[in-house]
Amino acid sequence: MAVYAEGNLDIHTMLIAFFDDSSDPKKERFCAAGGLFTSDTVWERFEVEWRDATRGLSGPFHATDCECGYDEFVHWSKTKRDGLRATLTALIRRFDIGAFGSAVSVADYFSIFPASKKHDPFYLCIASCIANVAAIAYVGSEHVRPYGLLPMGVKFWIERNVETAARTTEIYDGIKSLKGWRLARLMEGITHGGKNVIGLQAADLMAREVFKHYDNHGVRPVRKPVLQLAQQVTFHCWTKKNLEFLAANGGPRNSRTHARFAEQMMSTPATRIGPPE
Repeated sequence: MAVYAEGNLDIHTMLIAFFDDSSDPKKERFCAAGGLFTSDTVWERFEVEWRDATRGLSGPFHATDCECGYDEFVHWSKTKRDGLRATLTALIRRFDIGAFGSAVSVADYFSIFPASKKHDPFYLCIASCIANVAAIAYVGSEHVRPYGLLPMGVKFWIERNVETAARTTEIYDGIKSLKGWRLARLMEGITHGGKNVIGLQAADLMAREVFKHYDNHGVRPVRKPVLQLAQQVTFHCWTKKNLEFLAANGGPRNSRTHARFAEQMMSTPATRIGPPE
């Protein structure tokens, strides 16, 4: 697997994936997890330009604050805020960084799993992200195998949250330890970090786009960042039918079912993200 960044061919040897979560303030409509993945060498170059683009900020970039004019952005005009978001989206596009996101309707989730706790919809989404990026790493490894290159592994970084970190690590360990799942051998670790990590700032931007994509579905047009990154993103929303299947096959904590879903997604033709015809 190769990524074309700024005209240079860069053969992946290690994927680094960064993920964050996003939802409405009361976590009543949709819950989403989303992020970005590319090689460690591409991330190094990307981070330099991201730091340059956000140099004027007093702290780490936060996508919701930037879009809505909160906190540091309270005195910024909408034009200036939109300009920064457009600049950062253009960076992701120019470096051809892959993106994956998973979302679920909170109402649908609790209708199928009524005894669930408040963070359980997020756990479903992050499990989907972890399993699917492992599958993407496997596909990439198969592409480079004929050239005698070693399989690419993938390391995960997740936005640190004291309430969810332990369970998120358990989810990663459950998928990693699946017996007979060939993709698990490519999973090379999980780390929880703060917003000082540039990759997690970028993941915050993508996680918000995943959430807004489904929260706006059928109500507002597809957002500009998603249209700009349409050739690089894969979004998945758990339907009620998906959730019913999950309930009949061990429930949200069944790591093998998440692995099966990931393999099915990799073999299913994607639906193009775009504006209505």
